[in-house]
Amino acid sequence: MRGIILDNLIEKMRSDESIFFITADMGINLVERIQSEFPKRFLNVGIAEQNAIGVAAGLANLGYRPWVYSISNFLVHRCFEQLRNDAALHKYPITLLGTSTGFDNAPLGPTHHIIDDWGLVAGMPGTTVFSPSTVEYASTIVDRVCEANGVNYVRVAKGSPSIAHSDSDVFFTGQESRAKFLVISYGGVGARLAQNGDLLGQCALAIVNRLSPIPPALESALAEEPDFVVVVEDQMARTGLASAIGLFMAMNGIHSRLVCVAPDCYDLVVGESAAEYEKRYGLDPESVIDLTRTLS
Repeated sequence: MRGIILDNLIEKMRSDESIFFITADMGINLVERIQSEFPKRFLNVGIAEQNAIGVAAGLANLGYRPWVYSISNFLVHRCFEQLRNDAALHKYPITLLGTSTGFDNAPLGPTHHIIDDWGLVAGMPGTTVFSPSTVEYASTIVDRVCEANGVNYVRVAKGSPSIAHSDSDVFFTGQESRAKFLVISYGGVGARLAQNGDLLGQCALAIVNRLSPIPPALESALAEEPDFVVVVEDQMARTGLASAIGLFMAMNGIHSRLVCVAPDCYDLVVGESAAEYEKRYGLDPESVIDLTRTLS
């Protein structure tokens, strides 16, 4: 997924000299080709993410459209003051390209569990958050970002497969008629749900590629008032998609029952894989199927 985005970014850089790429000592064997072809529009700031955002803001002030690449938790948490004061307040067109989401870096412990990042970015006015789940959508990210203003955050899960031929902000699979359950997810967790035939046989599943603002197609699906709206995400519900959907439902008088399936704490137990944590918090397909049977 990262490779596809970077391939498209390189192609765009050949025709758009406003794009500037910054890395915080990340992307070995991926970003060297950018440095080689565009040495005057490439900068490795080292392990100094806060400086990267400050440099990006300065470049944006000069008319560039910077991209900043690092691990998602460092890109957001370490830099939040800079993101707010240097980027969002000035509505600069800065794109954050974050690798790893949720429990992708499971063995590294809670400091590297990325379960409370994108909601913080989305909370700043004028920001847009993407979580591509398909190759087709990832292929459109660069164009979407270049057409937008303000801070953009592209949150890329490790090893996310192409789960459908869709380049829409949200796409639906599973039951085609009005389903009792509308399951909503994104990223690596959503990709795994979309590959489970048993789940698709009993639920409508919405995979969201643009997390914030909520896509109009998702708002329309919620307005149909399924009996249960089940949000399954690798983000704490209080700042994630469940929170945004709950607010939308409350403001629009939608009477579906909202069920949140998400991690709710920083887990100090070091696990070996993302699958281990997803099972623990009920994010895996089998647990979601069991939940829908319980709710039935």
